[in-house]
Amino acid sequence: MVCRASCICLLLAFAINAQPTPYAVEISRASQLLRSVELSDKAWGAYIAAGLHESSLRDQLVSELKNASQYQDAKAFSAEHALVQALLDSLIQMRAAVPLEVIKLFEKRWRYEYFILLAACLEAEAELWRFREKSLPEMEWLAVNNLLLRAKSKRLLEEVVREVHLTHRFKMVGHPRPPGSQVGIVGGTADGPGNIERPAINHFPPEFPPIALYRLTLEPASGNVVLADGPRPVYFRRIVVLAAGTTLRGFGPSFMAGRFNAQSYLLDYIARLTRHSLDTVRQLFERQSTITWVNDPDFRAKANKELDQQVFDIRNFLVREQLFSHGNFTGMKLYISPSVYEDPGPQSGQVPMIGIKEFVMP
Repeated sequence: MVCRASCICLLLAFAINAQPTPYAVEISRASQLLRSVELSDKAWGAYIAAGLHESSLRDQLVSELKNASQYQDAKAFSAEHALVQALLDSLIQMRAAVPLEVIKLFEKRWRYEYFILLAACLEAEAELWRFREKSLPEMEWLAVNNLLLRAKSKRLLEEVVREVHLTHRFKMVGHPRPPGSQVGIVGGTADGPGNIERPAINHFPPEFPPIALYRLTLEPASGNVVLADGPRPVYFRRIVVLAAGTTLRGFGPSFMAGRFNAQSYLLDYIARLTRHSLDTVRQLFERQSTITWVNDPDFRAKANKELDQQVFDIRNFLVREQLFSHGNFTGMKLYISPSVYEDPGPQSGQVPMIGIKEFVMP
């Protein structure tokens, strides 16, 4: 009798242990929904997978995302758009490593998600260099370079040195000033492009789960996540769109295309890549000198001597970095653009002209 009771207890215990856990049930449910032919079911599967953070679902999500690339031309906030967004959101929340060939399928239509997934891709360096060759707005340019900086790309220092504007500003003192001349001020701005804010009310189909949209930003606001740190960090923000609708601000481009002043960023990249202070780098690449004017030939001779010293210092700096395997600068042609200015006050008239200094790295 006792033996029979013990057997029954063992069978019950085995039956209880054989029951799948709630977590396993949810994994199975997410997987089944992802296999559904209904787009909304697939989206719910991605939504559940995101909450589970279950790596075993990663390959299935990637496969569904690849298949969903057929919806590149889907209308905004349509069922097809909702499915792609749900799959992207799930993989981003899981911090999953998505194959580069799949990420590249979403470069144009889902630009923000493309960058976020690229940041988690181990094979992204070649893709980042391909992207860097394009004419990019400020925020994307920063995102690409910051990610290359994080990857410690050996090529980055070479490219930045080629692009940085080498200057030498000569302050001229003691030059005779004609009476009645006025101060001339040349001004400019180094500000990057601003943000475009376009309020809109949109929502996905009601049969879909809450869907998250992403955007990149340069603003370190609460809730923003660092995509890539650097001279100016790039962040991303996740905004959930409920079926009832929500007001989305700034879901047009968060930047204006066009040129921007990259000089200060380039100097900062050089400082970070070489582990020197920004002041040291500025003194090398944006040097300033004061020269007392005696006559124009004397001024030019002194200025050229200062330029020769700057060339010597830059060469030593880059040769040392090359010895540390931080890049290959041999044969690189560089230029220093000099400029002359006087103290504030009445101007002396025409200042001596100093030619551009060209030199080649040994």
